[in-house]
Amino acid sequence: MALVFDTKPVATLKGKSSGGDNITLAGVTTANITPANAAAQANKILAIGSQNIVADTDMSRTQVEGAVDQ
Repeated sequence: MALVFDTKPVATLKGKSSGGDNITLAGVTTANITPANAAAQANKILAIGSQNIVADTDMSRTQVEGAVDQ
C-alpha cells in the first residue's frame, strides 16, 4: 500500500477583519460559494467573539488534502 493525498471536502478560509486583523477559519465548505457568501456565514460564528471577516481581495480559500493509505 502507498500513501497518496486525497482531497477533503473542507477548506481553510483566510481574510481580514474590518479592523485589519488577520482571520483564519479551518473547516469551511469547498462548495461553489462567493466570497460574500463565505463572509456572511463565517460572520455568524465570529459575531460570538465580536469579530468579523470582510469579503475583499485579501480573502482566500485553500482546499485541504490529507494523506490516505491507498
